[in-house]
Amino acid sequence: MGRTYRRRRLRIKAPGTLENTTDCVQLKQWLARHGWKNETQLQLRDFMYTGRGVCSRKSINVNDILISVPYQLMVTYKTIQTDLLSHMPPLCEPLKIQELLAIFLMIEVKNKKSFWKEYIESLPQDLPALPWLTTESEMSFYPNDIQKISKQCYENYKDGLERVKKSLPDWGFDDESFKWAYVLVNTRAVYVDPNELKIEGDYSKALLDEPNMALCPFLDMFNHDFNANTEAFLDYQDRQLVYQLRTLSEYKKYDQIFISYGPHNNCKLLMEYGFFIPGNVYDVVDFNMGMVMEVLGVQIDQRQYKFIKEHSLDEKLYIGYDTLSFNLKGFIFVCLSNNCKNFSEVIFGDRYPQGFSLRLKSIADELLDYKIILYKEDCEKFRSFEGSDTTNNRCTSIIMNFLEHRVKFILDLKKMFAGEAV
Repeated sequence: MGRTYRRRRLRIKAPGTLENTTDCVQLKQWLARHGWKNETQLQLRDFMYTGRGVCSRKSINVNDILISVPYQLMVTYKTIQTDLLSHMPPLCEPLKIQELLAIFLMIEVKNKKSFWKEYIESLPQDLPALPWLTTESEMSFYPNDIQKISKQCYENYKDGLERVKKSLPDWGFDDESFKWAYVLVNTRAVYVDPNELKIEGDYSKALLDEPNMALCPFLDMFNHDFNANTEAFLDYQDRQLVYQLRTLSEYKKYDQIFISYGPHNNCKLLMEYGFFIPGNVYDVVDFNMGMVMEVLGVQIDQRQYKFIKEHSLDEKLYIGYDTLSFNLKGFIFVCLSNNCKNFSEVIFGDRYPQGFSLRLKSIADELLDYKIILYKEDCEKFRSFEGSDTTNNRCTSIIMNFLEHRVKFILDLKKMFAGEAV
């Protein structure tokens, strides 16, 4: 459900309507023919900072049901069972639900008589500018942390592609079509509780994971905002099973309505959806074990190292708007407290000495200073690459914006720590 990079405000004036576009008209007509009532009068509009988004012709109140999509119009694992697996050769190897949904899209795109024709035609043909969709040579110019995550995302995609080829060796398809479908499923699918799907039979023969992803027409038009608060659930409406979304926020007439894709930091949003949001309350500055020890100027002995590893205190080391992570605080304490006899009592009992707590504020500031130097260096290095003729301008532009934002984000954190206790 992602869109391209955006800097945005929650209220945008005079959005242009998309209600008269062929795709929108046909999609809504198809939904209506199969039981969608659009009781909240949802509309598609072109908003200045997000592009296509959803609003309503009337005010939306807290606890209103935003949308009720008939279950039969969702592409779930049950759809895969009836419309895909029953009409194709047996899988040689099980696949992940994302891969099966991608195969479904690839087949339905070519089916001119598809029941899903109007939905398929509403899907974008162009993929979002995800950092991992570029070439390996371009990826090598990314800052180390972004490069590492991009390569992992690409490897996940390649693993999925290879699984599909092994599972369906005689099925001819091109890699680009699979990439398109794979990314669309990843950016537009919603979570469904497998226990509520009432799946018949043993799905482990076809699935490597749980059938907890589904495609939901029109609901995938909503854009993300970290402030959005909604509840999704399956329920019965007029004896028909529907997927409903209840809002816990209110919206004025024609204001853009947002949903939350999850409590994601900006790096996660960039990798998965191709955008980031300044001011994202879930954003963090990550560190690794070596960085923290370098800033502290310490070495640790075998006892300290063993405790850190046994309790995974070398993971999830970050600073965010909610101050230092639990693990970072504990890791710093272990590094600076070689004489402590019981690390567990202090860390897991939250019994840090007063002197340590007072010092933590200056340590956080030093860690942020260390990282801002790295981020500024990243900006300078990438800026020279950005002007190269070999670059993917759309993707590199987004990454450059993201790198510049990271510097500003740290400066904002430093101001916060200057006025607050850690």
